[in-house]
Amino acid sequence: MQQLPQERLTTAIIAVTRLERAMKLTVEYTKQRHVFGKPLFARQNTRFELAECATLQWVCCTFVDDCIASHLEGGLDVTTAALAKHWASDPACLGVDRCLQRSGGDGDMKELDARSL
Repeated sequence: MQQLPQERLTTAIIAVTRLERAMKLTVEYTKQRHVFGKPLFARQNTRFELAECATLQWVCCTFVDDCIASHLEGGLDVTTAALAKHWASDPACLGVDRCLQRSGGDGDMKELDARSL
């Protein structure tokens, strides 16, 4: 039970890094993939979705960074660690799913990096 805050924090960190990876891959993909003569990245809906995902990423990352600092100082309590795990995991799954949707059918192909999300 003494390691519970650290374990929950580790889960939150994994969630945030998966969302960061999904964002990186999605931005690269949408800049390269052209539809109707324009890159997906240039389309308003794509940029709106990426902005939503970036917001989730930023909020999660900021909260988790604060928890990491608190943990390094020995002050991360069980409740805050549980909040970090919950807050980072759910939005990260939502963000990764939204990023995957930007890839369309390509997101289901094993040949693409989306499989590592």
